[in-house]
Amino acid sequence: VQLIFAFLMGYALDIVSNTNGMNAAACVVLVYAKVYSENNIIDKEAIELQGSNFVSLHAKGFRYYASYVGILIFLHHFVYFYLDYFKFSQFFTVLAVSLLSTISTFVLIQGIRILMRHQ
Repeated sequence: VQLIFAFLMGYALDIVSNTNGMNAAACVVLVYAKVYSENNIIDKEAIELQGSNFVSLHAKGFRYYASYVGILIFLHHFVYFYLDYFKFSQFFTVLAVSLLSTISTFVLIQGIRILMRHQ
């Protein structure tokens, strides 16, 4: 269900932004990585006890939350920009753009979280 939803969300973004499947591919890779980390890295007992809040900022602390979310954001951006450039010779450019975009996206997410918490 998550893979289908991720594909449809990415495909909708592709239609709007005319990016020929790059968002769909990046979203599907992101969900694969999320499911893999939930099944193999994160403690299953913690998921069962805490439900959907097992990766929340309050449950695990900022360091864990930032690393988990940051890695997933970076993976999404790296796949997207690698498909956009589509040259192995541009690897370091893709890496730099992905890293800067990850930082700005993470800051934007945190800003939105702070604004939504005060309402």
